[in-house]
Amino acid sequence: MPSGQVRSTVRGPEPLVRPLAQIEAANAVSKFAALGTYLANLRDGTTRERYTQLTWELEKIVAQAVRTSRADLDKLFEAADKMFSVMNDDCVKSAKNPV
Repeated sequence: MPSGQVRSTVRGPEPLVRPLAQIEAANAVSKFAALGTYLANLRDGTTRERYTQLTWELEKIVAQAVRTSRADLDKLFEAADKMFSVMNDDCVKSAKNPV
């Protein structure tokens, strides 16, 4: 097996050998999801839904990134960037106006 790759234990549409970077990216999304769950639980249902949607979008990006050219990576992140920007603006507003 080439350096920088590990064997996946998941059988299905994914290849059995995945690049280490893809696994690390999936782990980063999982960490984001865990932090997002914690933060969202301090807020309303709409906010929790936004964190969930962003997590799903990031998971989709990780899955598609291996089949995307470097030139098209920015396009792959457009939706997630917009979602995150809205959530970040909301976070700043709530920090300035605590309940």
